[in-house]
Amino acid sequence: MKTSILGSLAVFALTLLCACGYKGALELPDDPEFKSRAKFPDVLLPSKSAEPPAKP
Repeated sequence: MKTSILGSLAVFALTLLCACGYKGALELPDDPEFKSRAKFPDVLLPSKSAEPPAKP
């Protein structure tokens, strides 16, 4: 029973390690629509933002 549990955990750990993200350089869009979207800190603390978030 221990062997099957350890085997399952090993397969699970290998799956997590193999599927940990994208490969290659990070590319951020630079179109006008992207620049007008709300940034992450603005979403968390809307009272501190200088401009209102973009409307959908």
